[in-house]
Amino acid sequence: MYVSEEHRNILKFDIFKDHVGILNFVTTSFQPDVDYGIFNIGYSGMSDFVVNRVKLAMTFGLTPENFVFQTQAHSANYHIVTQEDAGAGFYLKQNAIQDNDILITNQPGLCLITRSADCVPVLMYAPKVKAIAAIHSGREGCRLGAAPKAAEILHTKFGASYDDILVGIGPHICKNCYTVDLECVNNYMQRKYYAPDIVGLADYGKYTIDMKKTIIGDLMHLGIPISNIEQSNLCTKHHAPSFFSARNGNSERFCAGIMLL
Repeated sequence: MYVSEEHRNILKFDIFKDHVGILNFVTTSFQPDVDYGIFNIGYSGMSDFVVNRVKLAMTFGLTPENFVFQTQAHSANYHIVTQEDAGAGFYLKQNAIQDNDILITNQPGLCLITRSADCVPVLMYAPKVKAIAAIHSGREGCRLGAAPKAAEILHTKFGASYDDILVGIGPHICKNCYTVDLECVNNYMQRKYYAPDIVGLADYGKYTIDMKKTIIGDLMHLGIPISNIEQSNLCTKHHAPSFFSARNGNSERFCAGIMLL
């Protein structure tokens, strides 16, 4: 990932850099152009998320109608976004795409948003068929295979070949910071896909889960080359206050977005 040339607190993915047909970004906890102020894009928290979303739109020369938000239900449910969804969830959560963690479209001008504060934000672009996806993949999303589900939809419904899909895995909580109990690990391992070395031993009675490795393994299982996957090494818990982290007690959210131009 690299820092946007225009906005010092906006990150972008290197893997999308040479593709002029899309906009992609990951916000931080700071305002786009100053190193202070809480830039909360979530529906809860101490700051006014609507004001921040308007600032986000202005940062990229967009309007609220360009954005599409999802409720994020920790599922592998997907929604194919059309122009009828323009502006969904920008002002009110009840108007967002409901019961959903995967947004997919081939329609220009619709900025798909996934919010995070430890969960893994994943962006996808299939340049040959001009289709994109934004995925919210927390522990349950990883267990249920949200990211590979998005890739499968790009393949089956939009005609993308797996070796054409480019993936950006954004900042999230790292394996060492994400400790859980045995019951959680046992549940996590009841998964559709197999990925090696995704669970480790931490302190006595505690285990770690590597969500990033889970996602990468699942996508490679489908046939997406590792060279097509960019993975951020920024841990949301380690890199406070640059990112919001639920494990650090934050209720605010940063976001990742992608849009066809």
